[in-house]
Amino acid sequence: MHAERDVLVRSVFPELRRRAAAHYLYLQEVELRWGVTEEESNRAVELCLSEVCRSQLLLGILGERYGLVPPRPTLPELPQYSWLNSAADGLSITEMEIRQFQALYPDSSQSRMFFYFRSPHLTSSVPVAWRTDFVAESKEAEAKMNSLKTWIQNNEFKVTENYPCEWGGVVDGKPYVKGLEDFGRAALEDIWEAVQQIFVEETDEDLTSEIKEQEVHQDSQQRQFHGRAKLISMATEKVKECQQKGGILMVEGKPGEGKTVFMAALAQALKTSVKNKKAPLCDVISYSTDASQSACSVEQLLRCLVQWLRKIKEDVELPPNTSYKDLLSEFHLNLTDLNKEKPLALFVDGADRIHDGRGQRVSEWIPQHIPKGVCLVLSVTSESSLQNTVSKRKGAVSFPLGQLSLPDKKEIVQKQLVEFGKKLSDSAFNNQLQTLLMKKGSVSPLYLHLACEELKSYASFEKMKDSLQSLPQSLGELVQHSLLRLETEYCRAGLGWALATLAVSSTGLRESDLYTILNVCNDLNSRGGLVSWQDILHIARHPESRVPMAVFSQLARTLHSLIGQSHGQGSDDLLTLTHPEVRSAFEHLYLSTDESKTRSHLIIAAHLWVRSNPQGKDTFLHSDADILSHLPAHLMGGNQWEPLCFLLSSYYFLYANVRHGLLHQLLETYSLFAQKYGTKKSRGNLKDFEDCLSFLKRHSLLLSQWPALFVQTALNEPCDSSAHLWAESMTRNGGVHAVKWLNFTDAAVKEVSELVSTFRSEPSCVVVSPDGKLAAVGTGEGTLHFLHTETGQEVKSLMSSADGISGCMFLGEELLATTSFDGQVEVWDVASGCRTAHMNAHSNKITGCDVSPDRKVFATVSLDLNLKVWSAQKSTEVASLINPSPLNCVNFNLEGQLLAVGCWDGAVRLWNWLEQKNVTTLLGHQSSVRSLSFSPCSSMLCSGCLSGEVRLWSVAAAACVGSYHAHRGSTQTLNFLQGGNLLLSAGHDSVVNVWSGGLGRSVAELGEKKVPVLQKQQKRTRRGNEDEANALCVAVASGYAAVGYHGDGIKMFNLKSGEKVWASEELQVSMLCLMWMEEGGTEMLLSGAMDHRLRVWERQGENPESLVSIGSFGVQKGAVLALAQNSTCVASASDDFTIALWLKSELTSKPWINPKVMCILRGHNGGVTCLAFSPTGKELLSGGKDQALMVWNVNSSPPVLSRSFPHCHGDWITGCAWTSSAVLSCSSDCKLRMWDIQTGSLLREILSSSSLSTLCCWEDLVMAGTTDGLLMVWKWESGVQVTRIQAHKSRLHHCTVVSQPDLGENLKPEDVLVASASEDGTVKLWHPLQVHHHNTLHGHSAEIQALVCKEAGLPEFLTVSEDRSLRSWSVTTAMEAAPRQKGGVRAVCFLDTDELMVCGYDTGRLEIWHQNSVVYWKKVSDGGLTAVTGMPDDQLAVGCSDCSVLVWKLERDAEKCIVGLNKMSSYKLENPVSFLFYCGSLYGACVNGTVVDVISTTTSYTKQSYSWSDEVRPVGVMANDSKSFWLLGQKNGVLYIGFILSVNPNHSHFLNFCDDTVGKRPEYLKADEEMWENMLEDELQQQGEEPQGQEDELQQQGEEPQGQQEELQEQEEELQKQGEEPQQEEEKPSQEQLEQLRIANRKAAQIRSWITAAAVHNDFFVCGDYNGNIWFNQPPDLCKWTERKPAHTDKVSVLRLTESLIISASYDRSVKLWDRHTKKQVGMFVCGGPVKVLEVNPHNPKELICGDTQGQLYFLSWKG
Repeated sequence: MHAERDVLVRSVFPELRRRAAAHYLYLQEVELRWGVTEEESNRAVELCLSEVCRSQLLLGILGERYGLVPPRPTLPELPQYSWLNSAADGLSITEMEIRQFQALYPDSSQSRMFFYFRSPHLTSSVPVAWRTDFVAESKEAEAKMNSLKTWIQNNEFKVTENYPCEWGGVVDGKPYVKGLEDFGRAALEDIWEAVQQIFVEETDEDLTSEIKEQEVHQDSQQRQFHGRAKLISMATEKVKECQQKGGILMVEGKPGEGKTVFMAALAQALKTSVKNKKAPLCDVISYSTDASQSACSVEQLLRCLVQWLRKIKEDVELPPNTSYKDLLSEFHLNLTDLNKEKPLALFVDGADRIHDGRGQRVSEWIPQHIPKGVCLVLSVTSESSLQNTVSKRKGAVSFPLGQLSLPDKKEIVQKQLVEFGKKLSDSAFNNQLQTLLMKKGSVSPLYLHLACEELKSYASFEKMKDSLQSLPQSLGELVQHSLLRLETEYCRAGLGWALATLAVSSTGLRESDLYTILNVCNDLNSRGGLVSWQDILHIARHPESRVPMAVFSQLARTLHSLIGQSHGQGSDDLLTLTHPEVRSAFEHLYLSTDESKTRSHLIIAAHLWVRSNPQGKDTFLHSDADILSHLPAHLMGGNQWEPLCFLLSSYYFLYANVRHGLLHQLLETYSLFAQKYGTKKSRGNLKDFEDCLSFLKRHSLLLSQWPALFVQTALNEPCDSSAHLWAESMTRNGGVHAVKWLNFTDAAVKEVSELVSTFRSEPSCVVVSPDGKLAAVGTGEGTLHFLHTETGQEVKSLMSSADGISGCMFLGEELLATTSFDGQVEVWDVASGCRTAHMNAHSNKITGCDVSPDRKVFATVSLDLNLKVWSAQKSTEVASLINPSPLNCVNFNLEGQLLAVGCWDGAVRLWNWLEQKNVTTLLGHQSSVRSLSFSPCSSMLCSGCLSGEVRLWSVAAAACVGSYHAHRGSTQTLNFLQGGNLLLSAGHDSVVNVWSGGLGRSVAELGEKKVPVLQKQQKRTRRGNEDEANALCVAVASGYAAVGYHGDGIKMFNLKSGEKVWASEELQVSMLCLMWMEEGGTEMLLSGAMDHRLRVWERQGENPESLVSIGSFGVQKGAVLALAQNSTCVASASDDFTIALWLKSELTSKPWINPKVMCILRGHNGGVTCLAFSPTGKELLSGGKDQALMVWNVNSSPPVLSRSFPHCHGDWITGCAWTSSAVLSCSSDCKLRMWDIQTGSLLREILSSSSLSTLCCWEDLVMAGTTDGLLMVWKWESGVQVTRIQAHKSRLHHCTVVSQPDLGENLKPEDVLVASASEDGTVKLWHPLQVHHHNTLHGHSAEIQALVCKEAGLPEFLTVSEDRSLRSWSVTTAMEAAPRQKGGVRAVCFLDTDELMVCGYDTGRLEIWHQNSVVYWKKVSDGGLTAVTGMPDDQLAVGCSDCSVLVWKLERDAEKCIVGLNKMSSYKLENPVSFLFYCGSLYGACVNGTVVDVISTTTSYTKQSYSWSDEVRPVGVMANDSKSFWLLGQKNGVLYIGFILSVNPNHSHFLNFCDDTVGKRPEYLKADEEMWENMLEDELQQQGEEPQGQEDELQQQGEEPQGQQEELQEQEEELQKQGEEPQQEEEKPSQEQLEQLRIANRKAAQIRSWITAAAVHNDFFVCGDYNGNIWFNQPPDLCKWTERKPAHTDKVSVLRLTESLIISASYDRSVKLWDRHTKKQVGMFVCGGPVKVLEVNPHNPKELICGDTQGQLYFLSWKG
């Protein structure tokens, strides 16, 4: 019976165990003919019968032989053996076993015993030499066997008679039969039927099944545990120790060391006392990731744990579909709330295998603080990331299992074999057990398990010693030994190739896949193996041979025994190599060469290709996600680049991937393909490939969120594109419904920003890793998202245990810290997803955080007044600094020693955290400081506040050097870019502003920059390069600038246009200085030149743009270097060491005469470089190359030197000036100095970074130019540097303050204008105290919460907003982009004539469209437009945010084309209109619920058609017929319905159906409203207006209630006014803040139910709310309404009805179409921003138009 035994052991029993596992049953066979050792042979009968008594089913296989007849046994006097007393003598052991089992189950033996009679015809095919092994031993034995069979049949046991078989030959010296397939099938089905009837219970598939699955698995594992009793005892004590304080016990071990069974045994030991009499030591919860394939899911883990914890607390069962966040929160909460009197041990086996929905390992479920009385026991693989992380935690105890000891090994083998009724001898002369235990691999439980399986299945009792000695030494060798024997038994070479594919597959193969691959490998091997890709593909599609399923079934069972049983419970189990050593054995045997690896990849690729294309049409419409995700990798592994290129160029393949959510993985495949194959072919052959890649990249965000829109998106590509052509074929063949974007080509403009991702809750922060490759986004609900910055792919998400994430920061490449709204700080290991630290950092909301530049420490600030600094590595507090006011933000300077904090009281406080002292407090903001940023050089600090003001501070001087208004509402974030040259600000108004990094706004640039020398043509004349000469000096007057050039005379420029209007002719002289003189109302220009001459120029006639030279003179012998003037005279300084004085009257006389010099002043010992008259004009200051300053008294006659200051500088003096109390000088020695005019003493010195070349002053400001092109601005009294402007890229020769007589006394410091002339050939005009605004960037539709730059040096940044989006911006694109003119779309309307459409924007722009194109536009208002409607006679009415209504008439040309708009009339209302409607007269529905006849407002009495009480807010106006219309409104979630009947323009009627709409009478509605108002009375009294945002609020009145953020801002202002002492404030603001947040949350919860949109058509009404729900009445009854059901993820903004459709638009950017009858969604379109308006074309109901907040209009057409 050896063959039958092998069929049962190798095939039937493994299949039975697999089937039983699905029902949480464990089957164990006991063979009664193997395992009686030599020493026990005299007790064989007793041993066999005792094993029978342990069994619950019996299989009897009977042939012709009766079997061994032992002497009558002497058995213990036990009840189960009483049958033997009346039994006849001479029974064989076989019959005794049968009768013993029948005696055990006298009433149910018919359903528990199965017999199989071998066919007697077998003996005829058996050779004579072996026939004695098959025939009866004797006539007596034959008679006894016949009698036994007759007894069996008469007792009606289940019998399979004469099962077929035939002679199979001799194997290992033993006879074998074959052809036992029928026998195997019969035995399998008989036993399985009995198991189902006796043991299987019907259970519901719910959470209970998951728990039952765990319990059965634990029980099964516990039964398999043997040995290691001492370890169990030690671990039990460790658990008790951990429970005393609360902690983690970490069971560590390498793969195969028996962690799972040890955990099960430890859990069982804790459940029972030592003597099994006491109560359990503690409550025990045990979970294993090995229980099923889904058991590794973190959600399933938490579901089971929470349900068990509820059971312990006797709580209600867990509701179905509980969210992950709720599960996580409840798990942590339940652990804390457990009964402390009884300890808890919570086991999680395989904790390092827990993963999220993406397959990413996560550990956030592990509580950071284990409460007292709880021990969390985790089993982890040694050296795993989780092991490394948890081992560093305080209170975590490691418990390594280590290798097995000899006694443990012995016990494991003995206990495992005895389960099958087998034993190994351990006698001194035949120690079989010792032979096994001395193997090298026996230290591993897995090795011993496989060895026992090997002996059980293949060893014979007679040759046991040889079998033991031939067992390989190591686990890998044992696996290879088994595989080689498997190949020998299979007798086909293709098996090795098939097993190679299993080894090369990363996730394993299903049995069905392996079966198909095995058939392919057999065919390939028969061809010699050298075949092409097409040949393999053909064979995979049309295999020539098939392996019998019975053969494959046995093969699969053997593989399962080698690599571990699958968790699958279906008929198609997964074969996967999870153990590293087992996988290594497979790879060493089958993947030892590159050829074998390539072949294996090819075979799998071909199999997957065929599976995904069963019809061979390459449409991939029936492929699943696993195939699509693995096919490209195997093609690359097989070097099949052409087929992969074909896939990546196929929209079918793209569609299949997108449909299964594999978009980002597909983009990575494109990237890999381009890297490895991109250079192997010419780019021309990859056009389809590039088209597909471009399509995916452009629409990746859309398709990742809404994969079903793939075909529609392709259809909306340009008509000649490959995507469009493919989509057209799909719509023709498949009847796909689609929304066509009609104006796609017009709208496809270059976006300044790219939408990277959107989130289900509002993001609060964003940071980028130090290498710039990973972005982390935290959300208000506590989720942490990690995305690739290049692809936008979300690679991981973690869930914080805190109450929402308020901020985050990278402490290293793989370490991230998060702060929370409830004051907690968590530190995460990004790679493993493990939480490495958790601190209760603050007692209130953490409002800001920052990490030092070296990332060694980080800082947090909170509303609890505290600034705290933490060690990044140790996660410990290193400094705590208390402030007198709640804090909002914090920022480190570049050195990491200074910390700036922004406070609620408007102050910016600077702290030296190392010394723990307040360095200074910067005062100036009038409201709470919301954002801070140090410049890269740390010399400047930028701060933004609640009102939108931004201030620039000099850190060294602790002084404000400039301020400007950046945003309407708060400035939420500030960030320097490009080394401090640019500053980005973002705020409450949803825009990003790009500013210069410091003060200095360029007003104009005059002249052209010089071309670098290397680019000049060698042969150019001076005249050909006239605009390339150095600009040496500039003088400005009356709107014109005169510029002197090196070697090229003078040019004059118009300041407004910047154009050159005049140039001196044939004057190739360098003009070194210029000065305008005015005498008698005439302006003249005086110039000093290199040729020692002075020239006077006069405006020519009445033309102010032309100069004429009226004279040239001079007495000095050197170049004229400087000019100065007072009321009577002019001074000229020369390089000949002299100063000449001239009478101004002579220089400006008419007719002009050659002037005579008044006086020559001599005293300098070098050329005189600069001059300056005192404010009184009585003294003249001069400086020269002799490094001396001299003061001349020019009032005396003759002028005399009054004071001399020698050696003022270490180099030439280049500029000088007077102040009110001192004189200033600058020099090439890089110093600016201030001197006491009376004593000559040095008062102050300012050191510059480069040589100073020029100087000018205005009041307390001094401006100096440098040789490297900088324009420096200081306050001379304090020496504070106000700003440094990179005015030019080369030497700045001259700067001067430009006179602005039009401003007069109203001239403010920020209006000061300075002109600079440079070596680069240009003159620039600057407002040095103004900031330069480069651009305003639109993209978000709600407040921007955070902004972060990508990797250093890259001009890109990311923003997150309350609109739940993450956007990426390019600074280069932003700087080049034209400012957005239109603004958001606010109103649209179709006109009755010529298919015209009108669109209004929030910038006051009005557009007329025809056939999807703009035909005319006009700015009709300075404010926003709120409503538009058509009127008769080509007129239209426009509502504006300034409460006006304008009526315009279309102006047409002869061809009836629109050429203009004529204003017909204007009306002023008390409130802005939300809707306009013409129905016999022009009606306006105002934001306060009043409906007025607009035209009547011009009369003395305004006709008010109706006014809803209590300010019901209108949400829609719908036409009924030509004489009437519906008006829909809402208040506090109640729908109000009005109907206006306009009989004639002079009379109207209003009917109100409000009382029946929601089943409440009006009096009840009123009571509800009063209750609402009473509840909110407190905070309504505290509400104020948003600073600097009145206009914006006015535009949005009645659309969105102020959110929690605005309330918080106002609360800050209130708290700032309390003025309490610091000690008292420390607690009170925190308490008030909590109360205010509670009120705000309560109000926000009520707001979520408010109706935001409604529509009516006949008797059908539909409503939408803030949560994105829509609901309907049930016509014709207005009282019956459906439940609110989610339709959108954000506020429903518009609803429209047609005969067949419901159309909804939302702030979630989508427009959805619903079948009006079935209420099922039939179409969808996604816009670029929140959709605010939508209208259906009245001429074609399948066409509609919508507009979003980004200013984009979408003309859509529905095909369905």
